[in-house]
Amino acid sequence: MRLDAGAVTFPHGIALDDAGAALAVIDHRDRRERSQLLVFPVGDNGALAAPEARKDDRLSRANDVAPDGQGGWLVSIDQGSESGLGRLLEVTVPLARAKIIRPGQYAPFAEGLAFANGIARLNDGRIVVAETRADRLTVLTPDGTVAARVPLDGPPDNVSALPDGRLAVAVLTGGLQLMLSRQEWLGVDPPGSRVVAVDPDGAGPARVLFDDPDSAILAAATSAVAAGDRLVIGSVADSALAVCPLPAAVSR
Repeated sequence: MRLDAGAVTFPHGIALDDAGAALAVIDHRDRRERSQLLVFPVGDNGALAAPEARKDDRLSRANDVAPDGQGGWLVSIDQGSESGLGRLLEVTVPLARAKIIRPGQYAPFAEGLAFANGIARLNDGRIVVAETRADRLTVLTPDGTVAARVPLDGPPDNVSALPDGRLAVAVLTGGLQLMLSRQEWLGVDPPGSRVVAVDPDGAGPARVLFDDPDSAILAAATSAVAAGDRLVIGSVADSALAVCPLPAAVSR
């Protein structure tokens, strides 16, 4: 079912602003240099109206989007280098050149990040971004100041809020393996899946919510969101969603 009336060509990050009744989608279109942020008004019945296109040259490296709590949007720019060699160095050394922007505003909201990936806004206004190449989450205040860094046992991809205040984080279990499988090199299969619950203040160890190292259910999970008392898990490599019950301690 097409909800966007064909407005989106190549969707990437997506976020809903309940307060502003708007849905934002990063659209990489047919060429990444033409990427834009599409903002759809959402009607009372859930239908999407015609979108407003917000353009910014930096959106060619846009990864994910979150509402800023002020009627605008924050977008993670996963790499800051202009050249192919620079981008290669960012993911291999790594170099912390990624940033978070508000499209149309020159000054970045935050910068000096190591491959800024998934981003989410918490109820208290803090912003959480996954620093994939640093194996951690970075928690920012509403003005972009670093409030905390939460180390993880692997590279985080997308992140979302859970009902109990913790975060659902998809942790990549084999970055090189995933890259080779995506490029269809050497017949490499995608890696398994792992989703953990993490306290944004770094309190206590991460709790495993979904662990499928052999891809028996879902390969290469890259996102997970709570839907009532269920966890819905998406993948960059599988044409399916995995749905499983959330533990009672997490779903309340």
